[in-house]
Amino acid sequence: MKHIYIIGAGPGSRSALTVEAQKAVEGSDCIIAHGRLLRDYENSGKILLESSHAEKIADYVAELNDGLVISVLVSGDTGFYSLAKKLMRLLQANDKQDKAEMISGVSSVAYFCAKLRSSWDDALLFSLHGRPGSVADKVRRNKKVIVLTDAVYTPSVIAGELCENGLENVMLTAGENLSYEDEAITSLTAREAAQRQFGALCVLQIENPQPEEHQFIGDSDFIRGNTPMTKQEIRCISINKLRLSKTDIVYDAGAGTGSVAVEIALQIPDGRVFALEKEPEALRLIEENKRKFRAGNLEIIPGNAEEGILSLPPPDKVFIGGSGGRLTEILEAVYRKNDCAYVVINAVTLETFCEAVSYYKNREAYFFEVVQVGVNSAKEAGSYHLLSAQNPVFIITAGRKETAT
Repeated sequence: MKHIYIIGAGPGSRSALTVEAQKAVEGSDCIIAHGRLLRDYENSGKILLESSHAEKIADYVAELNDGLVISVLVSGDTGFYSLAKKLMRLLQANDKQDKAEMISGVSSVAYFCAKLRSSWDDALLFSLHGRPGSVADKVRRNKKVIVLTDAVYTPSVIAGELCENGLENVMLTAGENLSYEDEAITSLTAREAAQRQFGALCVLQIENPQPEEHQFIGDSDFIRGNTPMTKQEIRCISINKLRLSKTDIVYDAGAGTGSVAVEIALQIPDGRVFALEKEPEALRLIEENKRKFRAGNLEIIPGNAEEGILSLPPPDKVFIGGSGGRLTEILEAVYRKNDCAYVVINAVTLETFCEAVSYYKNREAYFFEVVQVGVNSAKEAGSYHLLSAQNPVFIITAGRKETAT
């Protein structure tokens, strides 16, 4: 049996280790860590193994002799965007006889905020270290955002995104090489930060003194042209039927002007939305509406929906507002990606409605619900007001029966 400590190493330097962590490392026979964390132990006489990948570390542990005490150093705290979670799961799966425990560390966020003499309990915290994401929507809605960066999503790249979305005057404070001798903390606007170079691993605080609250967008606010658009009342009901979660991956097939895709993107800034559309004029309108409403987590996919889906990550939710007579092909493409995807279809024509009914008729694993919505709005006619009817719409909801509520 081996005894394994998974230790939060803090921002990086040995001095940032807690006393408990220091004792565990000193009593270990072997230390496994990323190269920069191992430098302080080069003359310790212990077995040193380098890796920052959970699978490789688990392999190292499996190959080591029984009876050894092993310390695995992971950056920051074990409970905040840490390698520790995945590593603990792998270690427990590999050998249930080994004893593995975690020792918490000082998170880079806690260290950084102490240097700034500020709090982090009032901030939105997230990481872009090794994971894609959009920052602009989060900054727009929060007074304070703190994000962990990496070599791809650097502070200058993030600042560039903020500038593209009308947030060039928000204040950024970047912490580089925290806890090391060359530690640097710099405050500047997003416009200024976009022109600078920063280290690969930073903690970035972004302050927006005037955050915005999202509200449903009115029809007249969208750039429309001659492309059909899902009207506000139908849009509200359809999006409600999607039962969105904040990190969902969502397809909007036959996106038209992009009204549904933009609205969804703004409602789930932590999610990803893909607008699939084949008509050039509609693609132009989606791009304009994306830019107007600064929907940074919306990606536009030109071409036939069933073909565009092939290159996308599996969806959690799918809205089909226009199928171009190829509803079956689109649904087949969706379910090849994820047979548990939750689907909402808007059918204006009887042909589309009948195709949807036919598609799900013999698919016993799926529930199939339909509501028919007719919307009338009052318009002035001289001294009177007359009701003007929109086309009635069938709103169809389908999903695996085990997901029904």
